[in-house]
Amino acid sequence: MNTLSKLTSLAGVLAVIAISATATIPASAQDACPKLSDVEWWTNTVPEVRRAVLASYNGSWDAYIDRWKQQQRELQQAYDSGQSVEIKSRGLVFRNDDLKDYIGQVADRIKTLDCLKKEYATDDQPTGKAAVDPRLVSANGTSPRQGVQNEVKQELAAPQETKAIEGKELSLEVSAICEGKTPAFQITNLGDRWPRLAEIAIYRTDTNGMVTQRRLRMTNSQQMIFKLPDAMGAEGNEYGLHVNPTWYERVFQYDATIKCQ
Repeated sequence: MNTLSKLTSLAGVLAVIAISATATIPASAQDACPKLSDVEWWTNTVPEVRRAVLASYNGSWDAYIDRWKQQQRELQQAYDSGQSVEIKSRGLVFRNDDLKDYIGQVADRIKTLDCLKKEYATDDQPTGKAAVDPRLVSANGTSPRQGVQNEVKQELAAPQETKAIEGKELSLEVSAICEGKTPAFQITNLGDRWPRLAEIAIYRTDTNGMVTQRRLRMTNSQQMIFKLPDAMGAEGNEYGLHVNPTWYERVFQYDATIKCQ
């Protein structure tokens, strides 16, 4: 076989190898989900989105995606009627073409979420453990950065009481839970990042005496757990939690109460 024939034969073999290699590329590598729209006040990474789905929507990707579809419908209605939309936490107002572009970003996000749902929905089912954000801040002084490299999980009983809290730039879900005999309160931020700090305080309800408090600022979809200091001991008393935002005056009332026997 002359040199030209050898080269031609070798080229044919290489072509077969190249075709075979292309055919064996995993489907997931070819069909990777598009990148999440990068909007500053949204949850913009896949790990953060997965934690939000598990923590705030009990592992339901459908419920999480429905929230975004509802937002898309409301934005579209505003655009169609010539209205503007204000993002109060950012001091931004969208109208006309700017609003149309923002609606497009929401639509792109929904497409990505639908793709991520196919990839992760089976893995992200609740396991009986409440997922706690790595930025966990608890009333007993847990470091906000403790465990930041890993998803922290903490065994919690079913909540005795869950309430929805709505106010000016405030949308929360507050659950009262017993960790053994220790009262604990789980707060999930369902709205945008808070514009400023808020005080989270736990009181003994029979005396209205404050037993512990923290000042902090929650981000979108963030979840935190607050509980009595370990050294205090609940002693079978009832305790209540109150969220006091600094950006408007909110009437004092217990957002949730609990008594652990």
